Amino acid sequence: MKKSILTILGVCMASLPLYAQQEEPSRIEKKNFSDVNEIRFDHYYGHITVTESDAGQVKLEIRYFDSDKIKPVSETSVTGGVLTVKTVIDFPRNFNNRHKIGIDYLITVPKDAATDIRLKYGNIHLGDRHGPFKCDLAYGDLHVNTLFKSPVSIASSYSNLHIGRVDTLDLSTAYGSLNIGAVQSLKINSQYTKCHIENVDLLKAASAYGSLQIGSAIEFDAGLRFTPVTIDRLEKSLNLACDHSTVQVLNTSPGVQSVTFDGSFSNFELGLDAGLSAHLDVDLKYTGLSVEDLYVKYSFSETDHSRVIKKGVIGNKTPAATIRIGNTHASVKIHESSWKVPMQKTVPPPSGR
Repeated sequence: MKKSILTILGVCMASLPLYAQQEEPSRIEKKNFSDVNEIRFDHYYGHITVTESDAGQVKLEIRYFDSDKIKPVSETSVTGGVLTVKTVIDFPRNFNNRHKIGIDYLITVPKDAATDIRLKYGNIHLGDRHGPFKCDLAYGDLHVNTLFKSPVSIASSYSNLHIGRVDTLDLSTAYGSLNIGAVQSLKINSQYTKCHIENVDLLKAASAYGSLQIGSAIEFDAGLRFTPVTIDRLEKSLNLACDHSTVQVLNTSPGVQSVTFDGSFSNFELGLDAGLSAHLDVDLKYTGLSVEDLYVKYSFSETDHSRVIKKGVIGNKTPAATIRIGNTHASVKIHESSWKVPMQKTVPPPSGR
């Protein structure tokens, strides 16, 4: 199952169309705007690069990529402090070389100005963004260093997202990939998306036909369908409802408080810190329980041809955590973690907060 899902993801990501126009623009236009506190893009076929400035002006460079018969148009207007930039391209029906025609925007904005981008067939490049940021992206890439202003809202399809750091992110994504370095609070609804998150404090996820690779998570709450998950280190709590998924928790901290797993056709592997003691409550159907290299004492145990129920304590100290596991038609394995947490690099706090 895991192999087939990753194969599907690979096919989807490999099939993302690439927008690549001429190397040199046909013409360049430059505009300046004052008294702007928000910038809105409605754009397709082209890239957007946003940089910040302490100056109050907005500087917009418009790079046009024309053909002999088709010349894209950029419409700009300012109303109530909102700068709107709209692309208009009159493609003939059944025109096949659309990827060679378009507009690239290079814009410099005031540091605290809001940015709202709607883009199809193109990439977005940001450095550090201190102002509010909202994005709806299709068939492109998003590259961001740090998003300081929260919350951030992003919707994407057939796109690859690369985010260095963000405080609070609400994300809806389908058919693509996600890479995040550090996020405090992430709410994600994903389909057919390959996700890699280095460090997250609070993660709430709904995922179908994707994958989740997590370095460190403090709290993780998710509903998963056909989604393999690997967590290198769980710090506090886990609450998962899984259907046809595989979940591996390689290591838990000694301070973990609760692990709840409700699965169907979903293998679950839990690596516990050697110093952790926890109440254990397991109810399994058409599968068994494996506990390895850990001291466990059962207060109740009942097994028949189709069901396993066990209650007890793992560890030889006063239990400080609770582990509840329910599963059907898939394996459950609990063992002492042999995975060692690598030394984390010290990451300085973002500047300019």
